[in-house]
Amino acid sequence: MIDFVLLISIFLSRVVINTFPSPEISAESAEVYEHQKMSLRCTLSVTTAVRWSWYCAGKSMSYRDISNNNRSSTLNFTVNPEHDNTYCYCRAQSNSRNVLYDEESDRQKITVIYPPSDDLKLTHESRTSMAVGNDFTFVCSISTMGNPPISWSWKCGEKTLSKIWMRNKGNVSKIEFKAESWQNGEDCFCMASSTKYSYNVSSNKQTVTVYYAPVDFPDLINKTHVHVEENSPVVLHCRVSSAGNPRLYWSWYCGDHVMEKGASFGDTWSELTFIASKQYHQKACYCRLQSWSNLVSYNKTSQKMFITIKSDHTCFSVVTFMTTTSVLSTFLVIVALIILIKNVRKRPLNLQRCIHFHGLFRNSRCTAPPQPKVRQNDDRTITFIEDHTYEVVQSNEKKKRKGTSL
Repeated sequence: MIDFVLLISIFLSRVVINTFPSPEISAESAEVYEHQKMSLRCTLSVTTAVRWSWYCAGKSMSYRDISNNNRSSTLNFTVNPEHDNTYCYCRAQSNSRNVLYDEESDRQKITVIYPPSDDLKLTHESRTSMAVGNDFTFVCSISTMGNPPISWSWKCGEKTLSKIWMRNKGNVSKIEFKAESWQNGEDCFCMASSTKYSYNVSSNKQTVTVYYAPVDFPDLINKTHVHVEENSPVVLHCRVSSAGNPRLYWSWYCGDHVMEKGASFGDTWSELTFIASKQYHQKACYCRLQSWSNLVSYNKTSQKMFITIKSDHTCFSVVTFMTTTSVLSTFLVIVALIILIKNVRKRPLNLQRCIHFHGLFRNSRCTAPPQPKVRQNDDRTITFIEDHTYEVVQSNEKKKRKGTSL
């Protein structure tokens, strides 16, 4: 027992127990881009002979670029994505047997800025050929999201698809969107981007096919008059707002006639030119647009337009009608004047003058009509007016007066 106590006393007389503080760690920048140098420094508050060592992400950094002295140590190393979100620290140990010192610094968090290292991969969970209104489903994936994490987006052609159709979960982005006519023949793909490290990458592309038809009826207009002379050209034009897929087919009709000649076609229009003849008189002309495929249903006709053929026997122009009416009115006035003049001439000339002009021209040449001539006999009076003779029987009173006078 005495020997053991003696040994302890001798040891304590030779060893100085550590009273130094722990090393302090610092970094030039705790956020470093991938493949750039990271510099960490540990410092003691006093100068003493110590042995330095470094650890990052749980691994020893002894083979790195390290510079040491009795008061500080500096670690320089190139960062990579493995160092992101890890911790580094230093350790100081006394080199003297007489000093008992072994301390570690605080942990320094390392943030590495880096983009994804592999390409985006696009797959599809639905068919790539759809009729309008059905759903396309595509999925994009990548092995790492980078730091900071990438942002997802989707495009078809040059048009960006709405984010409301996207479902993002970690390194996978999924989109479901309705098939629309404008998407037909477009390449759809996903994009990953980050402004932090100028990253903007697109996936492989998938061409989609959309089956569709116009939403409206064909609209018929006339490029020439439809009230035309016989043998004049008639031009009719039909159009719709959009084409169809598969292709739609135009046809023309006038009454019961299928107009196979004179028709030209486009995806959204058709034009018919024909020569007006009597067989088209009062016939209703129209166009039809229809699908011959079972992939889309469309069979619609335009409004109808009636063709009227002018004829000298059946129709008059407005000018001709007005001229004819004027001539007939003048003729009727002349006839009426002739009849009136003939009736007036049947009366005696002097009577005509007095009746018609006496009130206007009072002169001596306007004489009264001839007065009756009276011839008296004993018991009767005879009156002569021109060629007619009238007998007037006198009353008894007049006879007495006559006898008295005699």
